[in-house]
Amino acid sequence: MLEIEPDEMVKADLRSLCDEERLTELSRKRSKDWRVAKGQQSDHGTRADERLKLGAEAIELRAAGLTTTQLCEKFNVSRATITKAIKEASSSSS
Repeated sequence: MLEIEPDEMVKADLRSLCDEERLTELSRKRSKDWRVAKGQQSDHGTRADERLKLGAEAIELRAAGLTTTQLCEKFNVSRATITKAIKEASSSSS
């Protein structure tokens, strides 16, 4: 049997000889890399903060008379995103 230390596995990027912990780590990294390549810009917490800002601005613009469709076009997001952002911003300000 080969005696390979964990740091040697990491340096050599050996998948077939990795322990379960390393395989899990590699799987998470591949998943994250794939999501980023497909366009994910940030983690969940950052997106929630961005959505709150979007919601607050959308509430102001809605009060000024813009429709949901106009807000979607202005911010280049879906109707669901605008609706969720407004709902979250409304509940956080209460």
